Amino acid sequence: MKSGIKSVIVLTSICLITTLLVALTNHFTAPVIQKNKADAANQSLVQVLEGAKNFDKLEKPADAPGSVQDIYMETSGLGYAVTVSVTTSYSKSPMLYTVGVSGEGVITGIVITNYGETKDFGKDTYPETYLGMDSALNGAELVAGVTYSSTAFKQGIEDVFAVLIKMDLIKAGEKSEAQKIKELLDKLIPGALNDSGAGSFKDHTVPDWAQSGYEAANGTGYILVSKDGTVYTVNPFGKVKAYDTDGKDITDKAQNLTDAAGAVPNLSGEKQEADTKALKKLAGDASAFTIAVIDTVSTVTNAFVIDAEGETLYGFVCRPIGYNNGVMTVYGILDSEGKIKEIKISEIILYSQYYDDYELDEDAYTEGLKGKDGSTLSDEDTLISGATVSGNAVNKALKDMFEAYGRITEGENGN
Repeated sequence: MKSGIKSVIVLTSICLITTLLVALTNHFTAPVIQKNKADAANQSLVQVLEGAKNFDKLEKPADAPGSVQDIYMETSGLGYAVTVSVTTSYSKSPMLYTVGVSGEGVITGIVITNYGETKDFGKDTYPETYLGMDSALNGAELVAGVTYSSTAFKQGIEDVFAVLIKMDLIKAGEKSEAQKIKELLDKLIPGALNDSGAGSFKDHTVPDWAQSGYEAANGTGYILVSKDGTVYTVNPFGKVKAYDTDGKDITDKAQNLTDAAGAVPNLSGEKQEADTKALKKLAGDASAFTIAVIDTVSTVTNAFVIDAEGETLYGFVCRPIGYNNGVMTVYGILDSEGKIKEIKISEIILYSQYYDDYELDEDAYTEGLKGKDGSTLSDEDTLISGATVSGNAVNKALKDMFEAYGRITEGENGN
């Protein structure tokens, strides 16, 4: 008995001593780690502005982007150095870097001081592609296969320019018409965006009156650009809107609305039979479907009003972008109050995303979503542990369903 008590005392003492040593180690090493990071950031100031010697720290605006950490002005007038911290939506690890911008508003240097990603986007070469660019960032590209990190990096650069322009320290660069149109793709077809905010498009054959065309890879819409610069969006239901190259809605003044609708396939119609068949399995074979036309652009690619033996239901098919830009399909049946009655998700876990032994109880996951509506659905409801990209795609699709339901029931669906 005494031997047992003695063993417990010894083990307890060892645990206490170990805990104390770990605490002491953290106490002494944490400040050193922070100092090393601070020293690296300070050293990077002179690296991004050639010839720089001294800097004055400026007070950043209260509404400055969260990525912008500190802003420094080189005392001899060479320009500005801005420290940045961004977090990718892939690993959530912080990426720290310093950007040098001349007084003329041109990037003079970029130094990465902390990069925690396991997949390198070219931290020694990719930043160099931004040198000489102004705030227009004409020619800035993402890195194929590492879009989350490169998207976060580019966003940080945009934030740097935004805050320097807002502080009236530099002038904004002029974007070309082609660049404006390229940026409009992501803004006008939000259903084609992946979890990092980048759109997936392919070129589309255009009629004689257009200069270029683009098709969302997941079938959520088309963009046609006329030779006079008007940008037309066509959603899966054939609804058309027109914009100028600054993104201003000019639908009421546009000339080629009908031509734009006829220049692309009716995606909703093409998939109507297959989508109806899939939704009947959820609503019941005896149900009668009437297609509902949605006039907005989202992940919704088909919508129906359903008569299920006297009960009015609403069926939706959404095709959000999932992991590795794969297309997921979310089938949903909402009741007359807009609550989820039935739901099915195909390709929720893509083979390329996880190891063979990854498991998800999909039935339990979808069962937990039933009864939710636009006011009760939370991000936690759709979260999939270890598969956040897939969970975020489901969340986006459900929110689009709820919005489409509201437009149908409120008579704003554009029929």
